[in-house]
Amino acid sequence: MSETVTAFGAVQPAPYIPGNDDLALELCALSREFRLNRGMFVRPGIFTAVNNVSLRVRRGETLGLVGESGCGKSTLAKMLLGLLPPTSGNVLIEGREIDAGDRKALATRIQPIFQDPYSSLNPRRTVADIVEVALRLHNIGTPETRKQRVQEMLD
Repeated sequence: MSETVTAFGAVQPAPYIPGNDDLALELCALSREFRLNRGMFVRPGIFTAVNNVSLRVRRGETLGLVGESGCGKSTLAKMLLGLLPPTSGNVLIEGREIDAGDRKALATRIQPIFQDPYSSLNPRRTVADIVEVALRLHNIGTPETRKQRVQEMLD
Protein backbone atom coordinates (compact mmCIF):
# COMPACT_ATOMS: atom_id res chain seq x y z
CA MET A 1 0.00 0.00 0.00
CA SER A 2 1.38 3.40 -0.89
CA GLU A 3 1.42 6.09 1.76
CA THR A 4 2.51 9.68 2.29
CA VAL A 5 4.64 10.91 5.17
CA THR A 6 3.77 14.43 6.33
CA ALA A 7 6.25 17.06 7.51
CA PHE A 8 5.59 15.95 11.09
CA GLY A 9 6.31 12.30 10.32
CA ALA A 10 2.68 11.13 10.52
CA VAL A 11 1.85 8.47 7.97
CA GLN A 12 -1.20 9.20 5.84
CA PRO A 13 -2.66 6.41 3.70
CA ALA A 14 -2.95 6.96 -0.03
CA PRO A 15 -6.38 8.13 -1.25
CA TYR A 16 -9.00 5.51 -1.95
CA ILE A 17 -9.01 4.26 -5.54
CA PRO A 18 -12.29 2.66 -6.70
CA GLY A 19 -11.82 -0.99 -7.54
CA ASN A 20 -8.76 -1.30 -5.29
CA ASP A 21 -8.74 -4.72 -3.62
CA ASP A 22 -7.06 -3.37 -0.46
CA LEU A 23 -10.42 -2.90 1.27
CA ALA A 24 -10.49 -4.58 4.66
CA LEU A 25 -13.88 -3.26 5.74
CA GLU A 26 -16.76 -1.65 3.92
CA LEU A 27 -20.08 -0.45 5.32
CA CYS A 28 -22.65 0.20 2.59
CA ALA A 29 -25.65 2.40 3.49
CA LEU A 30 -25.94 0.76 6.91
CA SER A 31 -29.03 1.63 8.96
CA ARG A 32 -30.61 0.28 12.11
CA GLU A 33 -34.07 1.07 13.41
CA PHE A 34 -35.72 -0.07 16.63
CA ARG A 35 -39.46 -0.41 17.13
CA LEU A 36 -40.67 1.45 20.21
CA ASN A 37 -43.63 -0.10 21.98
CA ARG A 38 -46.21 1.84 23.91
CA GLY A 39 -45.19 2.47 27.50
CA MET A 40 -45.80 4.94 30.27
CA PHE A 41 -43.29 7.45 28.87
CA VAL A 42 -42.88 6.14 25.31
CA ARG A 43 -45.14 6.58 22.32
CA PRO A 44 -45.10 3.73 19.81
CA GLY A 45 -42.99 4.33 16.75
CA ILE A 46 -39.63 3.77 15.15
CA PHE A 47 -36.30 5.01 16.53
CA THR A 48 -33.46 5.31 14.00
CA ALA A 49 -30.18 4.63 15.80
CA VAL A 50 -27.93 4.51 12.70
CA ASN A 51 -28.96 6.14 9.45
CA ASN A 52 -27.32 5.35 6.09
CA VAL A 53 -23.67 5.05 7.18
CA SER A 54 -21.12 4.18 4.51
CA LEU A 55 -17.37 3.98 4.98
CA ARG A 56 -14.32 2.14 3.73
CA VAL A 57 -11.21 1.09 5.64
CA ARG A 58 -8.25 -0.20 3.68
CA ARG A 59 -5.72 -2.71 4.93
CA GLY A 60 -3.28 -0.96 7.28
CA GLU A 61 -5.58 1.98 8.06
CA THR A 62 -6.96 2.77 11.48
CA LEU A 63 -10.43 4.21 11.99
CA GLY A 64 -11.50 6.02 15.13
CA LEU A 65 -15.22 6.51 15.56
CA VAL A 66 -16.17 9.36 17.89
CA GLY A 67 -19.40 11.10 18.71
CA GLU A 68 -21.62 12.22 21.51
CA SER A 69 -23.40 9.80 23.77
CA GLY A 70 -26.40 8.21 22.07
CA CYS A 71 -25.34 8.96 18.50
CA GLY A 72 -25.17 5.28 17.43
CA LYS A 73 -21.50 4.32 17.86
CA SER A 74 -22.25 1.17 19.88
CA THR A 75 -25.10 0.15 17.58
CA LEU A 76 -22.79 0.54 14.57
CA ALA A 77 -20.11 -1.53 16.32
CA LYS A 78 -22.61 -4.28 17.16
CA MET A 79 -23.65 -4.49 13.50
CA LEU A 80 -20.01 -4.58 12.44
CA LEU A 81 -19.36 -7.48 14.84
CA GLY A 82 -22.43 -9.37 13.64
CA LEU A 83 -24.12 -9.06 17.04
CA LEU A 84 -27.02 -7.00 15.70
CA PRO A 85 -28.49 -7.29 12.20
CA PRO A 86 -28.84 -4.07 10.23
CA THR A 87 -32.31 -2.92 9.18
CA SER A 88 -30.78 -2.15 5.79
CA GLY A 89 -27.35 -2.03 4.20
CA ASN A 90 -24.37 -4.38 4.22
CA VAL A 91 -21.18 -5.01 6.19
CA LEU A 92 -18.38 -6.46 4.07
CA ILE A 93 -15.08 -7.72 5.42
CA GLU A 94 -12.46 -8.18 2.71
CA GLY A 95 -15.21 -7.94 0.09
CA ARG A 96 -17.47 -10.62 1.62
CA GLU A 97 -20.67 -9.96 3.50
CA ILE A 98 -20.35 -11.02 7.13
CA ASP A 99 -22.01 -14.22 8.23
CA ALA A 100 -23.12 -13.62 11.82
CA GLY A 101 -23.92 -17.35 12.07
CA ASP A 102 -20.25 -18.28 11.70
CA ARG A 103 -19.00 -16.63 14.90
CA LYS A 104 -15.56 -18.27 14.93
CA ALA A 105 -14.71 -17.26 11.36
CA LEU A 106 -15.94 -13.72 12.02
CA ALA A 107 -13.91 -13.50 15.24
CA THR A 108 -10.71 -14.30 13.33
CA ARG A 109 -11.30 -11.25 11.10
CA ILE A 110 -12.52 -8.60 13.54
CA GLN A 111 -12.16 -8.04 17.29
CA PRO A 112 -13.53 -5.31 19.55
CA ILE A 113 -11.37 -3.27 21.91
CA PHE A 114 -13.54 -1.94 24.69
CA GLN A 115 -13.46 1.65 25.93
CA ASP A 116 -12.71 0.94 29.56
CA PRO A 117 -8.92 0.56 29.64
CA TYR A 118 -9.01 -1.48 32.87
CA SER A 119 -11.29 -4.11 31.35
CA SER A 120 -9.51 -4.32 27.98
CA LEU A 121 -5.89 -3.41 28.76
CA ASN A 122 -4.21 -5.20 31.64
CA PRO A 123 -1.64 -2.77 33.13
CA ARG A 124 0.56 -5.75 34.09
CA ARG A 125 0.97 -6.84 30.45
CA THR A 126 2.68 -5.16 27.54
CA VAL A 127 0.69 -3.94 24.53
CA ALA A 128 2.46 -6.60 22.44
CA ASP A 129 1.25 -9.34 24.83
CA ILE A 130 -2.31 -8.03 24.63
CA VAL A 131 -2.26 -7.86 20.82
CA GLU A 132 -0.85 -11.38 20.61
CA VAL A 133 -3.75 -12.88 22.60
CA ALA A 134 -6.08 -12.95 19.56
CA LEU A 135 -3.45 -14.73 17.44
CA ARG A 136 -2.81 -17.27 20.18
CA LEU A 137 -6.52 -17.91 20.84
CA HIS A 138 -7.13 -18.65 17.16
CA ASN A 139 -3.98 -20.84 16.87
CA ILE A 140 -2.47 -18.55 14.25
CA GLY A 141 1.22 -19.18 13.65
CA THR A 142 3.95 -20.35 15.98
CA PRO A 143 5.15 -18.36 19.01
CA GLU A 144 8.00 -16.97 16.89
CA THR A 145 5.83 -15.98 13.90
CA ARG A 146 3.21 -14.47 16.23
CA LYS A 147 5.86 -12.33 17.89
CA GLN A 148 7.07 -11.17 14.46
CA ARG A 149 3.50 -10.44 13.28
CA VAL A 150 2.70 -8.46 16.45
CA GLN A 151 5.84 -6.37 15.95
CA GLU A 152 4.82 -5.65 12.33
CA MET A 153 1.34 -4.58 13.49
CA LEU A 154 2.74 -2.31 16.19
CA ASP A 155 5.24 -0.76 13.78
